[in-house]
Amino acid sequence: MYCLINFYEIETDVLCDYIEDKLHVMLRHQASLIQKYLHQDLYCVCNCTTQFSLIQVLFQRLEDEMEQVFRKEKLILFPLIRENVNNPKPHALSAKVFDLLRESHNKMIQISQKIRQLTSNYFAKPGWNAAAKLCVNELFDFEQSLQQWIHLEEGVLYPKVTSTHPEMQGQRVEDELI
Repeated sequence: MYCLINFYEIETDVLCDYIEDKLHVMLRHQASLIQKYLHQDLYCVCNCTTQFSLIQVLFQRLEDEMEQVFRKEKLILFPLIRENVNNPKPHALSAKVFDLLRESHNKMIQISQKIRQLTSNYFAKPGWNAAAKLCVNELFDFEQSLQQWIHLEEGVLYPKVTSTHPEMQGQRVEDELI
């Protein structure tokens, strides 16, 4: 049974937990599955081995960028947000922090768009082996999860956090590319 969740109503510390415990874990799991497929022999009638080699390199870059953001969130941003929840004198969160995270998000989106182009919008072609078809399917699912994660942070979490600090009023995080 599914229900729609209004993430705007969820407290920031709970939202951080959700992102870390659900989305980070899900993205890591999907990434490891994709890496498994990319390291298999992905052959196809149309001879796309170079294409899959390029996808492998791009996906590795995307995964590295994602892991860097996960570490920044887990070790710096989320603990600060959690600490600020009940703190009468919350720590100021610089707009630069969110700008750097948005930059990383944009890099990941650009890389995923290149992968989308290389896979013809995640369309498995006739003649591809099962591993290649499953890999393309997993790449599509990964992109959807990636966009959900980025939207939740840039569209919900960042505005909630910045609106609680008067010195950051007027510096809203825009929902870019989603």
